[in-house]
Amino acid sequence: MGGSRRGPYMTDGDKRVRFAQFEADFRSGEVFRNGVKIPLQEKPFQVLRLLLHAQGGVVTREQIYAEVWPDTHVAEAASLNTAIRKLRAALGDDARDSRLIQTVETGYRLLVEPRFPTSASLRDRNGRTRLALAPFENLGSEDQDYFADGITEELIAQLGRTHREISIIAPFSTMRYKGSAMQIVNIARDLRADYVLAGSVLVSGGSVQVTARLIRSEGQVCIWSDSYARDEGDIFSIEDEITQRIAGAILTVLTGSGTRARHLTTDSWTYEKFLKGCFFANKWSEAGFRKAIELLQKTIEEDPEFAPAHAALAKLYMGMSAQGILPPSVINERTRAAASRALHLCPDLADAVTALGSSQLFYDGDWRAAEQSFLRSIEINPSATHAYERYSHLLTAVRRHDEALELALRACELDPLSPFAANMLGCTYYFAGQYEEARACLQDCIDTHPAFPIAHACLSWVYGALGEMEKAVASQRLAVEQNQGSPAMLANLAHTLGVAGYRDEALQVLTRVLEARQSIWVPPYWIALAYLAIGDHDAVFDWLARGIEERCGWRIYYGVDPKLEALAADDRFRTILNRVGFPQSDAGIGTAIKR
Repeated sequence: MGGSRRGPYMTDGDKRVRFAQFEADFRSGEVFRNGVKIPLQEKPFQVLRLLLHAQGGVVTREQIYAEVWPDTHVAEAASLNTAIRKLRAALGDDARDSRLIQTVETGYRLLVEPRFPTSASLRDRNGRTRLALAPFENLGSEDQDYFADGITEELIAQLGRTHREISIIAPFSTMRYKGSAMQIVNIARDLRADYVLAGSVLVSGGSVQVTARLIRSEGQVCIWSDSYARDEGDIFSIEDEITQRIAGAILTVLTGSGTRARHLTTDSWTYEKFLKGCFFANKWSEAGFRKAIELLQKTIEEDPEFAPAHAALAKLYMGMSAQGILPPSVINERTRAAASRALHLCPDLADAVTALGSSQLFYDGDWRAAEQSFLRSIEINPSATHAYERYSHLLTAVRRHDEALELALRACELDPLSPFAANMLGCTYYFAGQYEEARACLQDCIDTHPAFPIAHACLSWVYGALGEMEKAVASQRLAVEQNQGSPAMLANLAHTLGVAGYRDEALQVLTRVLEARQSIWVPPYWIALAYLAIGDHDAVFDWLARGIEERCGWRIYYGVDPKLEALAADDRFRTILNRVGFPQSDAGIGTAIKR
């Protein structure tokens, strides 16, 4: 069979295309799942490219033969079957229950809609250099790990703030390689980095030795290296000086300019508490949050002028709000105080601006002010993953699902191994009604971070939407177990049990939640959903109304959560939605991301 059969399918070869949780890069012939490269050989990729360009239409076997094997005269069918099998294996698709690639009589078709990029998007792929910071290796004793981590995170923050033409791959992704013997080439490949900055730290014998080197991914060439030796003493001053020097050198090498970042300083003992506080905050558990608060508050007591500690505290409180650990009024008061103090001291701290925007959204219900805060945070630091995640929440709530997915995907691109970004993407798919994409994304998150309870809870919602109730119950039970029986998770479990038909157990769990509610705050939203599952609609509307009165952050999802669709025809539900105060469709929310 000759080349005369070649069709018009091999076009737009300079683009990346999104489909489900995957992205195909037509230039490099690579495929990524939630930002992480997956292995795929050349021929299966060429078949995938044809399916993507067909945009849901059938690609016949003859068309595939013409494009992928134009000069082959024998064994085409066997070659195509092998390519399809390898493609399905790479994408995690099962031919017996396919979610992605359907076999039809004449060929194959893609079951999900590909999203070809437009020129107007926050996801700027034109000329932005991607720099990954491999965790600096601690060559000394284990009790100095926090100092090596501090060097890594401070470099990420400095580079993100001081040059907006570089995408800095965020700490959660790079920290995954901490302690790993993985070569730089693998880090660059997995994180799609153009460059990798690696180094080591040795604190010993009264001195500090820091080495750094910049590796260009293409060819694995070291294009810059340096070493810094200092007498042990003021840890913050040492870290501040060295990271400034490294950041300046990197910017000079990559951009031809060296911009000195603005930094606020404190003494070494105080800074040590700050680093440890950030470490515990990232554990994302109630115990971790409380330990982090203790350390950050001690940091602020010792140095009230240290702005990053105030910003970290504001970010931490907003993290607690999602889990219902404290009442919204308390969260709002503490978040505003910490964020305002941080911004008074230093107006360009992206985490503080994002925390303020989160409070404006989830507590005030001020959609426009929240949007402006998130955009401001992204302007300050285009690599501020947390800002993209929070803005995605807002756009999901107002049913701007395509834009919300753009932002969630951008967060995953910047931090491809973060459980927070991956979970956010899965939830965004869920609220958009794309359940198979949500399931795949959340399962990927759990495969990478099996002890991340929020992902198990969100996966339970997806199973419920798909009607797989036994899986939904099992997933929610695991979330409760991993989160040490938190009342919010128990309320989720009561809802899931009720929908699955276990009404008696659902009532028992709900009783426990209501008893807990007498002494601690539990989000009314989840209590309302538990009542919905057992059929008590009067109680449902009572608790939804309480959610509005108490300014429960989950109220922004009243109009978009599939679990509440059963109430759509009830006049009382329309009244509830009006009370939430959603912006009008012509209010312009979300249009700012279209440049």
